[in-house]
Amino acid sequence: MRAAKAERLGQWESVSGGRPPCLVDHETEMLTKRGWLTFGEFSNGDQVLTLNRATGSAEWQPVLGVEIAESGWRRMILMDGQAHSSLTVPSHQWAVERYSRRPSAPRQRDGRGCRAVGADRAPVQVASWEREFASTEQLRELHRVVALAPLGDPPPLPVHDDAFVELVAWFWTEGHINRSRGKLTSGVTIYQSHVANPRHVDRIRAMLSRLYGSPVEALSRQGDTVPRWRVYRNGHKTEFRLNHVAGAEVLRVVAAPDKVVRPEFISSLTAGQLELFIDVSILADGCYSVGGGAEITQKVRERLDALQIACALTGRYTNLRPSHYRGVERWALGISGSVRTTRFFPVSAAKRGGRFTISTVWHRGPVWGPRTVNGFWMARRRGTVYFTGGPVVPVQGCVVPRTRESN
Repeated sequence: MRAAKAERLGQWESVSGGRPPCLVDHETEMLTKRGWLTFGEFSNGDQVLTLNRATGSAEWQPVLGVEIAESGWRRMILMDGQAHSSLTVPSHQWAVERYSRRPSAPRQRDGRGCRAVGADRAPVQVASWEREFASTEQLRELHRVVALAPLGDPPPLPVHDDAFVELVAWFWTEGHINRSRGKLTSGVTIYQSHVANPRHVDRIRAMLSRLYGSPVEALSRQGDTVPRWRVYRNGHKTEFRLNHVAGAEVLRVVAAPDKVVRPEFISSLTAGQLELFIDVSILADGCYSVGGGAEITQKVRERLDALQIACALTGRYTNLRPSHYRGVERWALGISGSVRTTRFFPVSAAKRGGRFTISTVWHRGPVWGPRTVNGFWMARRRGTVYFTGGPVVPVQGCVVPRTRESN
């Protein structure tokens, strides 16, 4: 049985051009401008989020090709825990940083090669992290994996008004698509409690005023070509109703009926608008923790994809996992507030004896890996996101200064 499995390992060379393959299992997804896709869903030319090892920033790059090995027993390495989950071939590459200490200057020597008399010992340079790469089977305790990095080239000019970005954030968290005779319409409504959150009500009112002017007394059902809005009081709630013209603008970037924000809208936002979208989404339907992190829950899992993508583009660590509230199954997105979570030590974490483990497993399903110029691409498996896969040749001369935050 083991001999038969080992024979199939030779298939990897045929799909990787003779070089060590960088392949993941079929459960792993890739972040593109069209959202999270697996190997059967994207094509050449799709823009994928990659890691530039020279700059340390994320970049959008086209998919140049994909390597696929058909189903068959293969030895793979599973790294699995609450904060990270990956299943890769042993030769799969990771962008890592290795701790290093070097003298800041050469020591003074005399003609015999000995340290010159009176020459002080050269001071040790400030510790640094050198950018390297390592395969899954070569990871060591001093290797920290680069999981996330902010987008280095976000759109310089806004496609959408800031107020519209805020409107989308309020709508997908606290909004509702209006119905007429049981059918969905293009009108939308945003709800907020003026008893519990009077400041939220004032903020929504100010945002709509910037977008569409002052509220009207009544909304016309037909024939209106101008976006308008109206305010209603319904018990302890304030309802902000948008007519079919304004609602249609929102529904062009938010898919009905589940209010799923389209990934193309997220990828078009500037750096400041990404932060605005994240902050308003958490303000509307999330909660902050003491350490600066946050969590937001939804009934529909796909609703949280856009927020997770926005966090990935800003370099924030997130974790999407099942949750329960009063017996109802929900999904929770945890958002870290610490820069340290953009790096992790897999081998050290596994040796601590916690829930995170590294093990060798036999996998029978198909494995795959995209090819891009930068090599390393953004992946998601079981709700955890990270950069993975990469070139065979290391990046030379890249040193990351060590700081208290990155330690």
